[in-house]
Amino acid sequence: MTMYPRTGNDGDHAGRISGRLHTLIGVGGHPDDFHALLIEARNKLGADHTISLDIEYRWEELRDEDRSALDSTFAWNELRDRADRTEPPESRVAQRIRERCLRQTRRCGRPDDLDRTVDLCREEAKRWPDGPAAADLAWALRDRAWFGGYADLTDHDPQADLDEALDLIDAEVELRRSRFDQVSTMTAELIRVEVLLARATTDLAAAQEALKSIVPLADADVLPFDNLPPARVLHAEALAATGSHEDAAGLARRVYAMYGNVHVFDPARPMLTVAQCVSRWSPEEAVRAAQAAYGQRCQTFRPDSHYALEAQSLLTTLRAKPVPAPRTG
Repeated sequence: MTMYPRTGNDGDHAGRISGRLHTLIGVGGHPDDFHALLIEARNKLGADHTISLDIEYRWEELRDEDRSALDSTFAWNELRDRADRTEPPESRVAQRIRERCLRQTRRCGRPDDLDRTVDLCREEAKRWPDGPAAADLAWALRDRAWFGGYADLTDHDPQADLDEALDLIDAEVELRRSRFDQVSTMTAELIRVEVLLARATTDLAAAQEALKSIVPLADADVLPFDNLPPARVLHAEALAATGSHEDAAGLARRVYAMYGNVHVFDPARPMLTVAQCVSRWSPEEAVRAAQAAYGQRCQTFRPDSHYALEAQSLLTTLRAKPVPAPRTG
């Protein structure tokens, strides 16, 4: 349970409001309930009291379900700035706010957000060296290397980003394993596969290592944390990267159906793998798959985000691909 600072003036109010907050969390309260409690906490404790910030965190998190990524990013940046001014860096409430701000910045997908996410992760690594910052930074570097071209970043070095990312995540995997931290270890291992797959476009050994690493994780069949892709999505991508295109397409279709009604960060990702794989034997099906992926990414992210632009680029490439002549006997 989160511990909140008390003073002689606000101790009674803090205790009662804290209890009501945990009751709302336990019963899955409506956003309006959290907002009403937030107003009361601000009146009795002040807007920057730890409890008030925690209530606001819960309220903003619920509001994310019904607002755009851009509006969400603005709100979390403002809340993060206030928490930074009033909370110590190790405050769990402040940490959760910074984590959510990072997630929503990544989701927004504007060109500057790639650099912004890397900067946020570097800053967090300095504040909380023993936390997940190193893994998050590796992931942010992977994203900048992967999406930088779509975001028209001209002054970054994708290879340097991936080299740094692999060094960071290799060390993080070993650290989490040595501490027998199963949850953090699996998270770091999934990010490591992400980095290896990004390198696999020019490095077959990286593709093979990614496939070797993801197989035991895919068998665990658990949903990832926050905005990591499910392990089976990465398994399909690793199969494609190593040339097993039919197996990759089949697995990607199953994964797409499996997680169609489950909230994941990027539900279109398996369909991109399908499109890339089946283009080798069915251009028409590949175009349909790319169209589905593009449409879903425009619904999930901003239409001008690098996520949507990646899918649009693939669709444009597949549409321009010559249709093979029918076979003759």
